[in-house]
Parts: sequence; C-alpha cells; structure tokens
Amino acid sequence: MDFKAVEQRLKGLTCPVCKTSHDFMIPPDSRITDGEYKAYCQGCRYSMPVHMDMEGYLRNQPDVPYWLKGMRCPACEKTGASLDFWVQPSVRGAFYFVTCNACKQGFFEKSSLEAFE
Repeated sequence: MDFKAVEQRLKGLTCPVCKTSHDFMIPPDSRITDGEYKAYCQGCRYSMPVHMDMEGYLRNQPDVPYWLKGMRCPACEKTGASLDFWVQPSVRGAFYFVTCNACKQGFFEKSSLEAFE
C-alpha cells in the first residue's frame, strides 16, 4: 500500500481528540500487525489504527461485500464500490475508504456495521 496515497485520503477526517482537520501521517515503521498500521494526527499526535489487509477482512466480515454493492457514489451516484482500507478513529466508530466501481472516485463512509461494546 502506498502510504502517501493513504495519507492523502485521510485528509477528509477530523481528529476525534483535537477536533481539527490536521493531516494524519503514517510512518512506515508504525506497523502493529500484518496489514495494520498507526496513523498519527499531526496536531495532537493522537494515533488510530489503519487496517490495510482487505482480503483477510472481507473473508471474516461477510456483510461488508453486500454493503459495498449497495453503496452509492457521491460523484456519479451509481452503486457499487471496492474497499481500499478502513480506519478506526474511536472505539465506537470506523470509516471505510472505498473506490467507486463505475467512476473510480475515492470517498469514505462511516461504518454502521461495527458494534463495539
């Protein structure tokens, strides 16, 4: 995965701690496990996991492919997307970063599938 491309796509997120839209950076040596890295807010240094192993994740989450098929692109308004990576900025929330299958526009969606208790 290209870390600079992931950092560029993270620019749309607001840090859950300092509540600003500082850029997030992913140092290449921040790997936690295979396919999981830490992104750091450049404002307050808050860290959040970035999950990049989508093949393994999709095998373990059978609802996600169905959810992706029905996802509507904000640019072209067609349905269907592929999952690029996902982040978990807080214990109770996650964002899926996807690419539209029709127009190849990248966007992110708040996950409604995880239930953390």
